[in-house]
Amino acid sequence: MDVREMKPGRELDMLVAEKVMGCYRNGMGIFVNREGCYRSEIPKYSTDISAAWELVEKIKRKEIRGWGDIRLIWGNYGPGTTPKGPCGAMVYPNELAWICVIEQDVKGKSEFISFVAETAPHAICIASLLAMEDKA
Repeated sequence: MDVREMKPGRELDMLVAEKVMGCYRNGMGIFVNREGCYRSEIPKYSTDISAAWELVEKIKRKEIRGWGDIRLIWGNYGPGTTPKGPCGAMVYPNELAWICVIEQDVKGKSEFISFVAETAPHAICIASLLAMEDKA
């Protein structure tokens, strides 16, 4: 399944915990990450902005190889949006959405991975997973 098709929810949260945050479930059912942090439950990364912000902070601290900057922008990024109207203004104001853009250094050049979603946590999660796939 393409991660771009995943909806916010616990399945997405588990995938983010594993692929981005490096968590795994130990023998006692407790989630452990590479830094040795323990949690009895995976945070709701895809629906709770405070949990999703942990991903943003990890990226900003450049803890994942090759990752650089991360931007989160609210605007006309929905599926029916066209880039510019005749006067240079964005069109289709009912297409407001969040876009998360992650900059990566790939062989000395900047490349960008992005995802658009109705909510900021969802955009952050999917963009983070897409960036991890790119690093595989």
